[in-house]
Amino acid sequence: MARELPSLKGDRVAIDVDADSRRDAKSGDIVDRFEVQQLLGEGGMGSVFVAQDRGLGRVVALKRLKDGLEKDQSVLRRFVLEAQIGAQLEHPNIVPLYSFEHSEAGSPAIAMQLLEGRTMTDYINAAAAAPRSARAVKGEYSLKERIGTLLGVGEAIHFAHERGVIHRDLKPENVMLGRYREVYVMDWGVARVVGSQIDMARDRRNGDVPVLEVPDAPEAEVIGSLPTVVTPHARNRSGDPATATQQGQVMGTPQYMPPEQALGQIDRLGPPADQYALGVILQELATLRPARSHTEMMVALTQALQNQLEPAIDVDGHALHPALAAIIARATQQNPSDRYPTVRAMTEDLRSFTRDEAVSVYPEGLARRFMRAAARRPVLAFTILSLCGFSTSVAVVAGVIVQAQRKEQHAQELENVRRVLVAVSTRSHDVEVELRELAADAKAIASATIEVLEDDARGLNRKPRVLPPLEPHDSYGGAPVSFDGTVVTWPGQKPGDKLPVNAAKLAGVERWLRECVVDALPKVDRTSNWTAQNAALKAGRSLLLRAFVGLEDGSFTQFPAREVTADPRGRPWYVMASRDPVLRWTRPVVDATKRTLRISAVLGLHSKGGFLGVAGCDMRVSLLAPKLKLDIPGFRRAYLVDEDGYIVVADGLEAAMLAKVKNPDDELDLPPVDDPALAQRLKGKERGGYLESGDRLLVYSKLVSPAWTYVAELDKATYGRR
Repeated sequence: MARELPSLKGDRVAIDVDADSRRDAKSGDIVDRFEVQQLLGEGGMGSVFVAQDRGLGRVVALKRLKDGLEKDQSVLRRFVLEAQIGAQLEHPNIVPLYSFEHSEAGSPAIAMQLLEGRTMTDYINAAAAAPRSARAVKGEYSLKERIGTLLGVGEAIHFAHERGVIHRDLKPENVMLGRYREVYVMDWGVARVVGSQIDMARDRRNGDVPVLEVPDAPEAEVIGSLPTVVTPHARNRSGDPATATQQGQVMGTPQYMPPEQALGQIDRLGPPADQYALGVILQELATLRPARSHTEMMVALTQALQNQLEPAIDVDGHALHPALAAIIARATQQNPSDRYPTVRAMTEDLRSFTRDEAVSVYPEGLARRFMRAAARRPVLAFTILSLCGFSTSVAVVAGVIVQAQRKEQHAQELENVRRVLVAVSTRSHDVEVELRELAADAKAIASATIEVLEDDARGLNRKPRVLPPLEPHDSYGGAPVSFDGTVVTWPGQKPGDKLPVNAAKLAGVERWLRECVVDALPKVDRTSNWTAQNAALKAGRSLLLRAFVGLEDGSFTQFPAREVTADPRGRPWYVMASRDPVLRWTRPVVDATKRTLRISAVLGLHSKGGFLGVAGCDMRVSLLAPKLKLDIPGFRRAYLVDEDGYIVVADGLEAAMLAKVKNPDDELDLPPVDDPALAQRLKGKERGGYLESGDRLLVYSKLVSPAWTYVAELDKATYGRR
């Protein structure tokens, strides 16, 4: 075997970020060498232009450091480092760098190959939006074609790893797919050269734990599909995608980073960190769905810290092939040592999968190996069967077929149950998010109320308030209400009375009460004008019935306006919140006029150590119940169960409770879950699961806040359970 000659270029990347300070003073200027034609995009450190090399005539991409930033030594060093790393990583799947230039003012620039095509992000979005037929066995958007685009990325990253370079910010936005199906890895702006004293010194200067800061509105900008992670001294003022990693103490993109990177463990960021990002990208290529939140940076960062990815279900609702799921699982293990030994090993498994060959991380059964071997060598397989004799062949083939059928049936049953578990988990999460948002509105009302109560009473408008005209509405059980303002009441109130101080101050909370109820509208209604919002509220499209504040002196206000006679201090929601300083969700209660069944999010108001009252919002049970339904075969019903095992939200619960209630202040006799085994399970620590009950399959998933459990009942037979 011929011995491979050593490379004349060396096998490691060498960097010298002080080289810029030693440049030849006579070196050419950007203006002299390049004709800048148009702006391609901007990022945190620089801008990229289309430019023509006057000497060679070729069109290039010219990345320039923004004017003034060359005076920031840390920024300049990172820019030079990016140029040196990119220039030395000569690989077919890495963007070629041509030269390092300077402007007349001394600002550096990099001339590189101008790529024409689209990013992998655009490709994934186009594939997800394409008709299902376009994602068939063959075609540009087929599964194997999509996975094939990652092979070149894997080869490029393995090449970089062999030369001591860790990318640290792999994501679809940093991969370009060329017009002729070329694949390029871009943006080595936060790369690290392993063992480099320069890079390690930079990491030590910035601290071992990157600080992730979210700027306050209105400075926070969301550009593109992912949120920007910004530090105070590095704002992105461009229209470029927010996946651009910002210069400063932020390192990487939460949607794709491994746990050790999210924890800021700089010393643990080696090749396995890039492999993890490739595993997340692979899941998004395979499922055409985000693997982590693409809208909430803090949610994505939390998912990264906890090593969480969304279920591997594709955009058409199908589970991934188990071999492909196994590759993703191995690449995204929490412990770096549990991942593939190298990115090349992962790439080889991907290549095997695209060729319909066995992969190293997914052991196959006898039937599958037999069928695969027969498919590769059909003539040999037929000859072997013939030599074994007809009867023996029939027995062997029959045995293989029976084994395969049993395995397939068992696998299908497991897959059916798994799909249900995923559907239940997803729906319970959606419900919890909705409840969490309503709770946040209640907290906002509480903060606003405390603020107005602490304001000076001088100049306060205490003129008598007239109740707006009321109209009956079905969503309020036929009770007359008005969406044109709030009602303010207090003990001993008489028509035409001047408002007491606290009641007058509560009038200042009107805006917050209205916004709380409007925020529970569908987005299309929520973002419309005031008139359209009122029409949506009258139509009963808000999940909330009302928002309210009751004070310790008996003063009370609510939106929408409604005649109120009951003292708030005697209501169950007030009693609960007065005993507990944290936000709580009540059990279902009947409103004072016995027209609706409600659940309230309530929070006690405390200021300077004293209890002031209670703020909260009401949700009608009959409006939340439809949101629990699942659109899957065999679905019967779904409901929410409290920590004591009683059903608090379900279809028909409101009618049943209203039919037998006598005193609205009495605690309701709620129905318990009807299966003792399920009741026992719900008391345990298990977050979710399923059990069989007669002809039903009971699937459950626990919420975090409130401490309730989502339960779905399905036909057991539909899912192959006997």
